[in-house]
Amino acid sequence: MEPKPVSAQRSLTRAVEEGVMSPGDADLCACFLSESRALRGLSLPRVNLYASTLSRCRRFLDTDFDQATVDDLYGAVAAEVSQARREITPELVRQMIREEMGREETPPMTGPQ
Repeated sequence: MEPKPVSAQRSLTRAVEEGVMSPGDADLCACFLSESRALRGLSLPRVNLYASTLSRCRRFLDTDFDQATVDDLYGAVAAEVSQARREITPELVRQMIREEMGREETPPMTGPQ
């Protein structure tokens, strides 16, 4: 199944709507992703992953990407990686699904019956 090419743009748009990223940041990321796809031959799933990662890392920056220093970027990546290494629990999985799908509530998960 071929991934949807709009997933990356949807991630960036959602980040702008949620106030995580400025429109300028989203444009800069979109240019980076387009260039990476064209010049480096990145696959659509990889581009979509990059868009999602850029959105998550942006949450840990105090400035726009174009004003960030290398140290700022390393700090944001380290914070995102640290956040990603949280203990995986059913509640955390539900929270991640809600965030990804843009929903407030997710039905409770039930184990095998």
